[in-house]
Order: sequence, then structure tokens, then C-alpha cells
Amino acid sequence: MSDTIRNMDGAGSAIDYWPSSHAHMELDLHSRSPMQSIIGRKRGRSLTSKQHNIATVEEPPAKRLRRTDSGPNASNSSDQGSDRPKHSVKSQLERAAEINSLLVHWQNQRRIDAAEQAEATRMNTIPIDIKLQHIVIQELAPGQIQVSTQTQNETKEMRFTGSLDTRRSFASVHEELMKHYLCASNASQLLLHPYPFDFPNDATANSTALFPMPTCHGITIEEATIDQLQQYLSQGSLTSQQLALCYLQRIWQTDDYINSVLEINPDFLQIAAQLDAERHAGNVRGPLHGIPFMVKDNIATKDRMETTAGSWALQGSVVPRDAHVVALLREAGALLFGKATLSEWADMRSNNYSEGHSARGGQCRSAYNLTVNPGGSSSGSAVGVAANAFTFALGTETDGSVINPAERNAVVGIKPTVGLTSRDGVVPESLNQDTVGCFARTVRDATLVLDAIYGPDPRDNATSAQIGKVPLNGYTEFLANRTALDGAVFGIPWETFWVYADSEQQNVLLSMIDTIRTAGATIINGTELPSRDLLVSPDGWDWDYGTTRGYSNESEYTYVKVDFYNDIKTYLSELDNTSMRSLEDIVAYNYANDGSEGGNPWPLGIPAFYSGQDGFLASLETKGVMDDTYLQALNFCRYHSRERGIDAALAMGPNGTKLDSLLVPPDVAQTYQVAAQAGYPMITIPAGVQSSNGMPFGLALMQTAWREDALVKWASAIEDLQLAMDPPYRRTLPEWRDYLKRNIPVD
Repeated sequence: MSDTIRNMDGAGSAIDYWPSSHAHMELDLHSRSPMQSIIGRKRGRSLTSKQHNIATVEEPPAKRLRRTDSGPNASNSSDQGSDRPKHSVKSQLERAAEINSLLVHWQNQRRIDAAEQAEATRMNTIPIDIKLQHIVIQELAPGQIQVSTQTQNETKEMRFTGSLDTRRSFASVHEELMKHYLCASNASQLLLHPYPFDFPNDATANSTALFPMPTCHGITIEEATIDQLQQYLSQGSLTSQQLALCYLQRIWQTDDYINSVLEINPDFLQIAAQLDAERHAGNVRGPLHGIPFMVKDNIATKDRMETTAGSWALQGSVVPRDAHVVALLREAGALLFGKATLSEWADMRSNNYSEGHSARGGQCRSAYNLTVNPGGSSSGSAVGVAANAFTFALGTETDGSVINPAERNAVVGIKPTVGLTSRDGVVPESLNQDTVGCFARTVRDATLVLDAIYGPDPRDNATSAQIGKVPLNGYTEFLANRTALDGAVFGIPWETFWVYADSEQQNVLLSMIDTIRTAGATIINGTELPSRDLLVSPDGWDWDYGTTRGYSNESEYTYVKVDFYNDIKTYLSELDNTSMRSLEDIVAYNYANDGSEGGNPWPLGIPAFYSGQDGFLASLETKGVMDDTYLQALNFCRYHSRERGIDAALAMGPNGTKLDSLLVPPDVAQTYQVAAQAGYPMITIPAGVQSSNGMPFGLALMQTAWREDALVKWASAIEDLQLAMDPPYRRTLPEWRDYLKRNIPVD
């Protein structure tokens, strides 16, 4: 091994290290200066040093310090030749003074934030046994490092030179010094500080401190908005490559527990490099440029990733093109990071199943409570955004699959009007109700995503209906603050939905609504859906409620199972490299692979699909025939959810005026079920957390078709009001309850 260890990483600093044989090393990481643990490690999957801003400036060989006499074989060392440079303790102290001066300069130019100061209190001294010497690195004063070696009571100074990037934290520089010294031995392979980033500390179980998110090159990206990330990127504080790698570290830190990610895009670094180059050249495509995102695994991507809807049956199939929404996001400069886990086949395959589970992806779990239903079917999309594993995500909804996981994971979810976003390239369930929506941590972020993905698509006829009914310049222009609430009028359909919320949710949400009233809004109670007795089951979500009442021609499930039979055949017909061409093929595959796909009901199949594939079998039985019963059911549900449903309730404003929105508790599943049957939009924002299990719940707003502008306006205004309030009436971080449990099915 070379006597001098050099690092060649990129712009930033040059540091020369003097390796030596050594027996015991002690890193004094406890100091008065702000520090933080190393970023960029997960056990068994460490990233390369190319994440760090360290460069090399070569110096003349005569100035390099060689190995000292130490170790059992020192007398036989080939470095003992007469031409070996001699360095006194004085010269080494002078070299140490140089780095001290540089660090002082660096430290004085850098602002220290509270997070770094807090992190300093958690650092301590960690001993590592290696060979012969005792080495101590410590801080003498803010920004000043002393590195000393002790052998037989003799103290010497380690030399290093270079200039340091003023944007980096002290802990980052400190860790860099140690990394390059340690690479002279196997110590570089040892995890010096396992807590709190690399291993969850059980002492902090059931709290937000269990999985703290490391900073990204000294920058806090936990809960960072898209605008904040764009600021870091535009200032050069971060690159898209660095940002994506930091999110990858977060995924490695958390995914063994929550399993929100099914697949990482193998090309994400190349894409990020291209986007960085565009930015450097002055070409920023828009607000999503360089921002990492995920898509649900039923949304096609024409790249090296799979599109399987979570089933092994579609493994290796090749899609003809990007889904339209993915193509639009690529055009917007967003960085496609990977695929999120989901409920297999978007919950169509089974009627009794473990939400968030798929054969290919396994069980997704909410970071708020790993034992409880995470919401679905877009489970991983919501869970990953909530856990800060990625910035935003796409999901799909036929009946609740965006709103439900969003509200159960304290994120914003927008379910658009059917036809606002194209379904081309999406594994279908029912084109009468399917829509592509989005997840983010703020209303503004979700709106920025919506702006990128809506619009007409010749491959999806339903999208032509939006022409002339939607804004030309996007929905961000409708974002508002809390002052907009003055004069707003909202309806409360109490008997239709609110009576089914538990008392804790009622109390929290009604307190929140009182605050909305205080901000100047008018709240009208009793704005009921006239058709509620026909559509809303008193026993919870039931998309076959018509059949439950004895009328299959009044049931949503009647037409959905026919639609699936036909729509999945159309989708499969465009795939290459697969033998799956029909629902019959998928059913046969599940039976033939019962151990993984659970074709048969439990106990013959698997507990995650307790009822086997009874949903598929019900669809198979229809043979896709659109008979009179099918048409009657479709027309019944549309009429009673639209004209006799949401539209009728919205018309109950004062003196015959229209309400600005209906406010509903989205944890009551009948809310989004009615909106799904109508094909109408809905948005949910975080509101509170259930004390019994730590699971969040939201407050949702409902509107008529193409009124996403109203939903964005009022949801953003309420969100702004929330920020002026104390918790629990806002988004809170996960507590990771029961983080070691792995029950299937989830509760």
C-alpha cells in the first residue's frame, strides 16, 4: 500500500494523510463544536466516497511524510532506506497548524444551525483495536483539529494539508479525515458509530427519534419542500446526484422496516448527471427539475425497470412506452428514482387480503405503526413520502387507492377527476373510475406535481373531456393562504359521513373546523347527499353494497369486475415478452404458483391473500359482457353519486348558492367511495394522529368534476392555517411503533 493516501473525488479540498501501523485508535467525537454522524452508510451497502466534496492537489514527493518506525517489523521495513525523508515533530506541528488555520477560516464562514448543535451532544468516544499505536483526533477549539499519535509515552502530530469546502459541516470534515486515515487498514470496514443512523437504537423505540434522517452534505432535507430543494440545487449547495444518493441512503436506512420501495431505477445516477449538466448550462426545465420521485408499480416505465402490478406473472414483460404521466414528468425534468410497492393488482385480485402486500414486493408497512393497515392500494407511494424516503410519488385510484393511503400516512393526496390525468400505460382496473393521482408532504408540492401530469392524451379518450374546463397555466395559481378563508362557505354532510368517524377523530376534526370558522369561513352542517341510503353502507366500505341490499344492478362492483376483464386484456395485448394475454392466463398462473401468488384461499394459499383470488374469479365469471345489469349498475352509481349525491350537497349553500367544498373525514371509507363512483376529485390533508395506535387521519375536501382549482385553493388555505396552530392539527413525523413486528396480514 502506498505510504501516502490520496483521495480523488471532485471539487472541494485536498487532504494528505500519513498512514502508520497502529494498534488502538480512539476517535474523540465529543466536543463543544457542532457535529453529526457520517452520512452515506447502510450496513452492507456503503456508498462510494464520490458523495463527498474532496479533491486532491498533488504536492512534490519530497514534502510527503512517510511512515514512522512502529510495529513489530519496523526494523525490516523497506522504508528504512537512507533516502527516506526525515520529519521532526516541529515540522509536523507546523503542518498541523496549517490545517488548523484552514479549519478556523472554514468554520468562521459557516453558520451553525440548531440541528448540528443538538447532534453534537450525541457524539462520544469510540475505541477501535487495530495494532500498535494509539491515535487521537480531537477538536481543540471551534474549527481546530489536533491529530496525535502516542507510542511509548511519546506524542507526535499527524500532518495533513489542503483547503476545505466552507459548505460542509465540521462532522463531515472530521469524518472525512478519519475515513482517509482508516483506509490504510481494515478499520475502514468497521462501523464506528452505529446509532442512530445505521441501526435503530431500541432505546428510542416508538418515537420519531428511532430513524432520524441524516443531513445531506450538511443540509437538512428531512421534510424539505420542492421549492427548498430547488433552492439548494440552484445555489450549488447540492446536485441532483447528491440529493438522489442521500434519498437512497434513507431508503437503505428504513426499507427493511417499511418496504415502501419495490425497485430502484438502475439508471438514476446517469439521469441525475444529465439533469445536473442541464442546470449547469442554464437550462432548468421547471420546478421539478432534478427532484427524485417514485411511481407505483402499475405505472409503466420504458426503461430497465419492471412494471408488474406487484405480481410475478408480469416479471420480465416489456412495456411499449412510458405511461403518459411518466413521460410528462421526464419532460418536466423530474428524476425517476424507482417503483413503489403496492397492493397486488391494485386490490382487484382478492376481497379479503393484507393491504399493501404483493407477491413481488412483499408487505409494505406504515412508518407510523408497522403492524397496522398502511392504506392502499398505492401503499408504498404514500408510505415512502411520509418517511422522507423520496420527495413525491404517483399512485392510482379506482376506489380510494390515493386518498386512503395518503390520509393514513399524514401526507397530501390528490385524486383528480377521471380524465384529468391520462391512464395510458397504467395497469387498469376500471376505466370508468381509474385515475392517476399524486402524493406529497404539502399542498403546494402536490399541486406542482399535478401541474406536470394533467392534460389531454390522444391515447386516452376520457382526457378530451377536460378541454375548456381546466386552467391553461396550471393549478399553482390557485394556491392560497389562510386569509382566503374569510368568506368561504363549507358544508358538513354529517349524517352521510361524519357519524361513522370515531369520537376521537370527530373531536379533533371539529376543533380544526372551529378554527376554520374563526378564520372567517361559514360552516353549514347537514349538507347531506340525498342518495346516501342507496350508496353509503352503514357498515363501512362496500363496493358491492347494491348486491348487499339485494340489487346487483345498483352495485359498483357489478361494472368494475366486467371492466377489469376487458381492460386488462387490452393492456396485456401491448406487452412483449410475456405469455400473459388474458385474465384466464393470470388466474392459471396464480394457481400454478400458489406458494407465492396465493391462487387458493388460505390455508392452501398464503395468509396475505386470505380469500385467494376471488376477485379475479368474480371478474372471470362475467367474461366481460356489458349486459343490461352492467349498464344499469353503471348509470345508477353515476347518477346517485353525482346529481343526487355530491352535486346536490354542493348546491346547499346560503340562498341557493354553491358551497366552496364539502369537508369530510377521509378515514371514513364511504367518502372516497362515493367520489370514486362519481369520478369526482378529492384532496386530503393531514389533520391528526390516533392516540390508540399512532396512525394518522386527515381532513378531506370534495368537489364536482374539474374543480381541482377549488380543492387546491381551500386545502392550501387550511394547510396555512394549520401551520399557525399547535399540533396535532397538522402533519407530524412517524413514531415507528412496533418496528420489529412483521405480522401478515396487517391489522
